[in-house]
Amino acid sequence: MVESKNLLKTFARQIHALELKNQHLKESLQELKKKTDLFQNLIEYGVDAIFCGDPGGNIIYANQRASTLTGYSNPELLSMNMSQLFSQEERRRAPLRYDRLRQGKTVITERLLTRRDGSMVSVEMNSRMMPDGTYHSFFRDISERKEADKALRVSEEKFSRVFRLSPDVIVLSRLEDGLYLEVNRDLPKHWAGHLKKP
Repeated sequence: MVESKNLLKTFARQIHALELKNQHLKESLQELKKKTDLFQNLIEYGVDAIFCGDPGGNIIYANQRASTLTGYSNPELLSMNMSQLFSQEERRRAPLRYDRLRQGKTVITERLLTRRDGSMVSVEMNSRMMPDGTYHSFFRDISERKEADKALRVSEEKFSRVFRLSPDVIVLSRLEDGLYLEVNRDLPKHWAGHLKKP
């Protein structure tokens, strides 16, 4: 009888220990699920288009932003090769550099992506090969930045033209010490008629 009681107590302790381990395991799984969901949401709803490709460049994953950027549905993207997102001319201008990726390099290029409707969008493509041989590429729409750069260049060209062609002398100088940075014409020649002769 005493032996049975001891055996029951031992079983009870073991069952309690298993219940504690089971509870700890459930909590760990819940925490892991939260983290997995967080990372999945970061990828799926990220601001950049994210593509994963197999060693041959076939798309095996594309997030929602990839569909928005390209105009293709997710099933359409998953039936495509990465090269199909770029025109033949664009691939000649900026070839996909699988050779550099296989060397372990991160390849960052600016490209013109051809959307499903035939329109083009400027993207920065940031790609890297993963240890399992797949490729991960992040595409960022840089159309607005390109437009801003173009507007700035046009503005600078207008200023430069006005600066060079003005019949008046224009001097660019630093505020703090008055040092001339640039003069649009031959300043001494212009001033020569205004200087008093001894």
